[in-house]
Amino acid sequence: MLGGERVLPYRLPVPGADGHSLMIVLEPQPQYESAEAISSALLQFALFGAITAALIIALWISVKRALSPISKILEGIARIEAGDYVSPIKTNGVRELDQIAQALNHLAQALTVEHAKQHELLHRLLDVQEDERRRLAHELHDEFGQLLTAVQVDASYLLKQTSGQPALEECARAVVENSGSILMQLRSLLAQLRPYGLQGHEDRQIALEQALHDLVRQRQQRNDKALDCRLSVALEEVQLPQRLAVAVYRITQEALTNVMRHAEATQVDISVRVDHDAATLSLEVIDNGRGLPEQSTSGGTASTLGTSGIGLAGIRERVLANQGLLSVEPAQPHGLAIKAVFPLSSKAEDALRVQGRDLLRNAAIPALS
Repeated sequence: MLGGERVLPYRLPVPGADGHSLMIVLEPQPQYESAEAISSALLQFALFGAITAALIIALWISVKRALSPISKILEGIARIEAGDYVSPIKTNGVRELDQIAQALNHLAQALTVEHAKQHELLHRLLDVQEDERRRLAHELHDEFGQLLTAVQVDASYLLKQTSGQPALEECARAVVENSGSILMQLRSLLAQLRPYGLQGHEDRQIALEQALHDLVRQRQQRNDKALDCRLSVALEEVQLPQRLAVAVYRITQEALTNVMRHAEATQVDISVRVDHDAATLSLEVIDNGRGLPEQSTSGGTASTLGTSGIGLAGIRERVLANQGLLSVEPAQPHGLAIKAVFPLSSKAEDALRVQGRDLLRNAAIPALS
C-alpha cells in the first residue's frame, strides 16, 4: 500500500535458452523500508548516547582527579578540627596545594606541642591544688586541733569544778559540747582536704576504695541520711597512679556534692571499675534527681560542661589532665549520669583518643582529650 493505494507488482518476461520464457515479478515492500530506516535511526541514537555517556564519565573522572588534592586537604583540616594532630596531610605534586598542606602540617605540629603543654600545666595546677590542701590540713590539725582539744580539756575541768553551781555548770557543759562539735567538724574537714590513702608519692599504692567509702559515709552523716548512696568499687588489685587515684576521688567528691546540693535526688549510684580487656578505669555517678537544664547538656553522647558550673568544669579539667573521656547524659527515667573513662596503658589512651574524635566529629563539640 502506498498513499492508500495498492502498488501493483512489476512483471518482466525473460526468454529462456530452450525457447521457453520466464517471468520475473518485482513487488515493492514499503513496510520493510520503514523498519530499516527506524532501525538505522535507533542505532544512531544509541551510538550517540553511548558516546555522550562515555564523555560524561571521562569528564567526571578528570574533575575528580583534579579535585582529589583539595579533598585530601579538606579531610586533613577536618582531622585537625577534631583533635587529630598526628596524621599528616600528604603532598600531591601541585606546588600551591603542597604549600597549603605543609602549612597545615606545621600547624598540627605546633598544636601537638601546645596540647602537651596544656596537659602538663593541668597536672601542675592540680598538683599545686593538692599540695595546698595538704598544707592547709596540716596547719588546721596542728593549730586549731590542738587549741580545740585544750579548750575541751579546760572546759571538762571547769565542768567538774562548777558542780553544784547550776549557772556555771550549764555554761561549762555548753563549752564542752560546742568544742566537741567543732572538733568533729574539723576532723571531717581534714578528711575532705586530705583523705586517708590519698597522700604520698606518685608511685605509692593507695587505698582508693577505703577513701571512697569514707567519703560516702561522711557525706551522708553530715548532709542527708535520707539520700540512698550506693558505692561499688572493683579495682581488682590494680595499682593506680597517684594522680589518677586523686582525680577519681576528687571527681567523685565533686559529683556527690553536686547531687546533694542541687539534684534533689533520693538515690545516687557510684561505680568504679577496672576493665582489664580494654585497660581502662571507668567511673560512673548516676542520680535520680532533676538533672541539668537543657542548655547545659549537649544533644549527643558527650557534654563539654565548660559553662555548666565551677564544679563540673573542675571535673572536666581532671578528666582532661588524665587523658580520659567524659560524658554527661540524662539518666532514665530522670536524673543525671556522669561517666568518665581513663586509660591505664598507652594503647588504651590511643583508643580513647580515637573514640573521642569520633564523638566530636558526630556531635560537633569541642575536644575532650
